[in-house]
Order: sequence, then structure tokens, then C-alpha cells
Amino acid sequence: MVDLTEFNYELPRELIAQEALPQGREFARLLVLDRRKKDFQERRFSAIAGFFRAGDALVLNDTRVRPARAVGVKPGGGEVEILFLGPAGERTGDREEWKALIHPVRRLKAGAVLDLGDKRRARLIGKEGAEWRLEVDGPSPLKDWLRKNGLAPLPPYIKRKGREHWEEDREDYQTVFAREEGSVAAPTAGLHFTPGLLDEIRARGARVFFITLHLTHREFTRSPGPPAEGPPPEDYEIGAETAVGIAACRRDGGRIFAVGTTTVRTLEANYQEHGRINPGRGRAAIYIQPGHVFRAVDVLVTNFHLPGTSMLALTSGFGGKDLVLSAYQHAIREKFRFLSLGDAMIII
Repeated sequence: MVDLTEFNYELPRELIAQEALPQGREFARLLVLDRRKKDFQERRFSAIAGFFRAGDALVLNDTRVRPARAVGVKPGGGEVEILFLGPAGERTGDREEWKALIHPVRRLKAGAVLDLGDKRRARLIGKEGAEWRLEVDGPSPLKDWLRKNGLAPLPPYIKRKGREHWEEDREDYQTVFAREEGSVAAPTAGLHFTPGLLDEIRARGARVFFITLHLTHREFTRSPGPPAEGPPPEDYEIGAETAVGIAACRRDGGRIFAVGTTTVRTLEANYQEHGRINPGRGRAAIYIQPGHVFRAVDVLVTNFHLPGTSMLALTSGFGGKDLVLSAYQHAIREKFRFLSLGDAMIII
């Protein structure tokens, strides 16, 4: 297993995108990496349809991001941000337990009560690693309250104050094809696609398929360095239509375009288990890094990732470490926008 420090680079803070492009998702810049020629060129993301041929397949992750973030007021005043990860038990009466990340955690102890507003409070029960266990009380289930009042679970490198950009974030941090709610982070490479762009890809004779993998909070608790076991396992589902469509694409000589590292992990994990893409549910426990033999994916569409992360290791495994890291340096020199709301690359 590689040391993730091999994938470190200096990311200027001013290149971390803080907002979506006002002119539209498809106007992001696109860096095209050609593995055979070992070079790269710049385009606009709207040009991505031109890379598809009849018989190709585009695979997207249709997970829907939960508005899982809320602001709590500490007993002595002062605000903290709470990222609700998921229930930790059944609701009993007007109380339920949840797992959460809290920032900042300084001076917070078990027993403290955070005021969420709207007659809702959260009492800190205890902490395991970075996760807190909370007892939340309120007249309705927390998940229903979050759908109405929650904030988009933006990663910590995107700075917001309270409910600033509340409506815009809930829309901008969601793909246009999102379906089943369950993620606390967006599959950000998919954010660039619009209905019109998907229609243009279909018009070229390519088919569009979906998998579902709910993203965990790994982007919020990044620990650079040698990983002990790789990224945490994540649950996925592949429908019968997608499995059959990918098999037909392979049989007819088409290429599989995977959008995002979550889609790559899903397809490669499923293929590794079954020797082909099988429909059904599973767990993506695979750790992809340089040296991995890709069997299910031919082309990768991805955003620019944080230094020293498993996502960058996966991208380097697909595109070649030297080529990918060289492309990152080019993107920095040319002032590409990085991370979740930033620009993209396609590796062919």
C-alpha cells in the first residue's frame, strides 16, 4: 500500500473554489489527459460530449446529498457547526440518537446541550474518534427537520457563515440527476453535467447509466499519510439496467466512462468480486492506487482533489502518477479552480 504523502502538492488557498460558476455548471474548465500520448490540453466542460462515440456508456452516481449540516449554540454562547452523519438508534418518544461531527470542538464536553433552534436541542453523550454521539429532542424526526432547515454539508475548505448562500448551496451542491438521498458529501465530478449535456451525449449514440454509492464523511476527516486500511467501505447498489447495459457496451466494443472516484470504486469493486458487473447491493471496500489493473473503467471524469488523499491516489492509478501530478502542476500554474465546486479533468 502506497504512502499518501507521495501525492502531496502545494495547493494555493486562492485556487480552492468557494462558489459554483455563475454562468452555469458546464462552463467549468476541463483538462484533458491523454494516457497514450502522455500529454494534456485545456477545454471547456461543455466540450466533453465530443469525446463520446456510438456504443459508449456513461456511468454516473445518482446519490442525493442530505442537507445534513446545522448550526448549534453552545451553553455559554457561541456557535458550532454540526454535521449529522446518521441515526444511532430508533426514535423513542421525542428523542433520538445521532452520530455527528462538530466544529469547533474546543471546550465541548459530554453533557453539554446545544440549541438548534425551533424547539430542538442536542445533548452530547460521548465521543469516539472524531465522531460525537448526540441525543436530539424535538417534536418531529430530525431527518424531517433537516430537510426543511438543514444546510448543505459543504466540506470545511468551503467557508460559509451561518445560512449564507443557503438556497444556492442546496442547489449547487447537488447533481441534476440526484435520486436516492443518503450522502453527506456530493459526488462532485457529476456536478458539471446538465440535462442538455446528457441529451447531447445520448444523441451521439452513447447510453447513460446510474449506480448509487452514498458518500461518507471521509472528506471531512482527512488524515494525510500512510493509510492503515485505505478509505472506509461504502455501500453501493447497481441496478439490472446498468449491469446489462455495461455488459452490452463491453460486448460491442464500447468504452465505459466513469464519472467520479465513487463510480470507479463501485464498478471496480463489483467487477473484482464477480468477474463482471453484476446487479445488486455490495460494499466498495477496494483501495485503488497506482498498480491497480482497471477492468471495468476505460475513461475517468473527475475533479481536482486535495493533496495526499486516496482520491488522488486513485486518479494517479488510472492516469499514471507522473502524468497526473504534472497535470496538477499545470492546473495550478494556469489557475484552475480546485476541489468540490471547481474545474474537472477527463483521462482518456
